Amino acid sequence: MTTTITPSQYWREIADLAADISAEAKAEQRDINEVLHEWIDGHEWVIYYANNLPVLQHASNPEALIDTCGAEAAGHELKVGGLTGLHTALAYFAMTEDVQNHAEFDDWEWQ
Repeated sequence: MTTTITPSQYWREIADLAADISAEAKAEQRDINEVLHEWIDGHEWVIYYANNLPVLQHASNPEALIDTCGAEAAGHELKVGGLTGLHTALAYFAMTEDVQNHAEFDDWEWQ
């Protein structure tokens, strides 16, 4: 089964995630990084393999995993989880970076 995610769907979802994550972190007085990682880690576009490649097509930086953790991390993900594991990790880091870079997050101090 092939999943289609349009660019507008992707960026609308990123904007919605940024707003929801920011609101939850403020309301619960939690570290925004924890909330961000919980939301992205459980997002259907990350956990369902069919969504990983469409995410990477629209993300501003599909290589965010490599930029953040180095090429060794990508190799590790490939070795441990195969190609689907690598795609999942790439989608996770790409979405995380896009949410972090959204205007909703401008007023947060990142640690």
